[in-house]
Amino acid sequence: MGAPPALIASYFTLAGAVRPLEGSMVSPVPLARRAEAAAAGGYQGIGLLQEDIAAMLPAGGHAGIAAILRANGLFCEIEVLGDWFTDGARRVAADAERRAILASAEALEAVHVKVTGTLDGTQWPLPQVIESFAGLCDDARAAGTAITIEVMPETSIPDVATGRAIVAGAGRANGGLLIDSFHMTRGAIPFAEIAALAPGIVNHVELDDGRLEQVGSYLEDTIDRRALCGEGEFDLDGFLQAIAATGYAGRYGVEILSHAHRALSVEEAARASCAAARGSLARALG
Repeated sequence: MGAPPALIASYFTLAGAVRPLEGSMVSPVPLARRAEAAAAGGYQGIGLLQEDIAAMLPAGGHAGIAAILRANGLFCEIEVLGDWFTDGARRVAADAERRAILASAEALEAVHVKVTGTLDGTQWPLPQVIESFAGLCDDARAAGTAITIEVMPETSIPDVATGRAIVAGAGRANGGLLIDSFHMTRGAIPFAEIAALAPGIVNHVELDDGRLEQVGSYLEDTIDRRALCGEGEFDLDGFLQAIAATGYAGRYGVEILSHAHRALSVEEAARASCAAARGSLARALG
């Protein structure tokens, strides 16, 4: 495999006792402690949520956040922007969030911004989504960052084919797909479809594990029942080999969300999640 890839501790992996989509998602753990834990655990990058960033700005601005990252030798990613291709009042709100996220991305030199489709079941015209993605990528380029679309079942960008059409249609070098092992498995997306993606379509990958059988709703399972890499039933070897077939040689995020993981100290969460991901990468590609 050569030099091991850089690993990013995604926001919720080290956010502590924060459950997505349930009230405030600001981490109760100070960023300095999260960053120290990430670096000590073996990570090179850390995820930040814009809501969490906004809560920290009054204390020291972006400069204070950047200083913490530098002190621990970490780069960052920022999440998450939704509704970027909608219209009306939803688009007005999304554009305000977009400006805030891209301002943070520029100030913190974020490697990319994570974006998603919508979860409300609305289907949006593909040409509108493609045009919006091209504009978003142009704005991100001006801020010195990239955009990665997370392909997720039960959203308006539920599969690899839809994501590929958006990225290829927009034709922006700083725009690509985020392929997550959890969502690919839950969406029953054949790994052959991933392996067939042209070079450059995938610009980020996330790793996690879980049971093959979904428990509860898709969202409940996604938020509460992910496992450390190698501690579930997913075919992570097959997933990683499919990713390698695309020519991808970039960073990997590690995104673990579960009741048990949220109960750990951030130090243990960082150590265990990073070691497990490194082990899976070595087994599949080493």
